[in-house]
Amino acid sequence: MGIESLKSKVQKRIHQESIKKDYQEIGTFIKKRRKDLNMTQDMISNGICSISYLSKIENNQIAPNTFFIKEIMSKLDIEEDFVNKNLDDQTYLQKTIQAIFYTNVDSLESIYKDVVDIEDNVTINICKLGYQTIVTNRLSGDPLMRLEAMIMNMNNLELKAYLLFSALYFIGYDDYKTALEVLMMSLSISGGNEYIYALTHEQAYYVKQRLLKKNSSLQHYDEAMRIYRKYFNNNRTMRLTLQKIYYLSDENPKLAFDHIDKVKVELLSDLNRDFYYYNKGRLSFLLERYQESAGYLSHIKEESEMHIDKLLLLYEICLIEDDYDMQEEIKMIISEYKMRRTDMKSKVYYHYLNETKEEDLKMYLRDIAIPFSIKSNNYKMLKFYTDKIMEICIRNSRYKEATQYYKKCNKELERVERILYEV
Repeated sequence: MGIESLKSKVQKRIHQESIKKDYQEIGTFIKKRRKDLNMTQDMISNGICSISYLSKIENNQIAPNTFFIKEIMSKLDIEEDFVNKNLDDQTYLQKTIQAIFYTNVDSLESIYKDVVDIEDNVTINICKLGYQTIVTNRLSGDPLMRLEAMIMNMNNLELKAYLLFSALYFIGYDDYKTALEVLMMSLSISGGNEYIYALTHEQAYYVKQRLLKKNSSLQHYDEAMRIYRKYFNNNRTMRLTLQKIYYLSDENPKLAFDHIDKVKVELLSDLNRDFYYYNKGRLSFLLERYQESAGYLSHIKEESEMHIDKLLLLYEICLIEDDYDMQEEIKMIISEYKMRRTDMKSKVYYHYLNETKEEDLKMYLRDIAIPFSIKSNNYKMLKFYTDKIMEICIRNSRYKEATQYYKKCNKELERVERILYEV
């Protein structure tokens, strides 16, 4: 799947204003049809549902009940065959997005079981893509490429959902620069609903933070948080809060610690709770409160996704405190730990910690750590490793070489600037 090909198709799709005018998002269609007939919301909703419920349908804020939609369509004098042909597919897509919005895996599983045997249907294939990307983590470019060919036949909600899932695909392969381009494309398209809008802004925030575009990321944080709070989405609100604290920790650990102390741990999901304790452990470490850090980390269990991060932080504490016995114990655990593909950055960092000779460390940074950080678009670690190798060069009066590493790092950062400028 090539980004230039995708951009070309999306741009053509955006400029083709007449695309699929006969049936867009359910709510958009109802609203347009009602106004064309000069009918009020009260006239349409009377005897069917409340005006407020109809308003939410028209603004694509809910996945509407099929019975209500059919009754509304009847009042709008829409043929039953037309309704039945499109209604179920669009409802499945809205329910898929809503399930992702509320992190409802059971609902996603149920939707997938309903649609798994349906073939050659663009809307349903987007639902399947969402399930495969979010739940099964099956990162294959094949369904993305097949759907890319159908972009001209997608309505705005379908297109924005497709682009969000495409961005998640690229994020899964550490291609954050391409993910950023895809997310910015999605945000340039009107329509959709608030659920997809918030999810796209959330991912844009994470991606820009990863690429060290922190200032411009804050607008995405604010937009996503506004909608999550509006719909009382506690799980995503807390996750986003903890992510912001994590990113703040490098700049001002004391302020970040003040913020995390205000988080009510009893309201957190299991995954968010582990991230909370990792954050507190990391902040205590940065504030040189090592025993306190180890105490927070002890809450993270072995089966947690944060387990490898916990081990590395404990290992750093042992290195500082010269706790050789615990160092060996953690080394043994890490050697037996089955690294996932997403754990590679942790593996690279672990080997960095174990390079004790300056010359060996320099070679490791030059040949392994820096190239890996560039390949994985991990600009935070790229900057960290670049600073370390520059320190070694300066200590040995190799100023020209230090400047070369600085320029190489800046060249990577400029690539992100070009993406934002082009968007």
